[in-house]
Amino acid sequence: MGGLEDLRQGIIRCIGDPEEKFIQDPVRMIRVIRHAARTGFRIEEKTYRSLLTHVEKLRLCSPARVRDEFLRELREGSARESIRLMTETGMLFVCFPLFSLPLRMKSARNVS
Repeated sequence: MGGLEDLRQGIIRCIGDPEEKFIQDPVRMIRVIRHAARTGFRIEEKTYRSLLTHVEKLRLCSPARVRDEFLRELREGSARESIRLMTETGMLFVCFPLFSLPLRMKSARNVS
């Protein structure tokens, strides 16, 4: 499928193999989220599955790069949708592990 057809259908897709692209540079996953949130497009299935598979690789990236990409998420006018997608994919908790602490504490309180 070509890029113009993806635009018409409202699809975000990696150019090339998403497995390879996300392994080469995991920060691309944040960009996929940002573009989907900004445009309201859906993430193509193979790209989304690959993102879920490789999201932990973001831990290998420079914290400064991850921070800069995350700040772009917040500044580009689609922060709510970006945060929703980052939460849905687990990316938010990989990038910022402390955000998952309240969830773990809540789960621990609910256990009898």
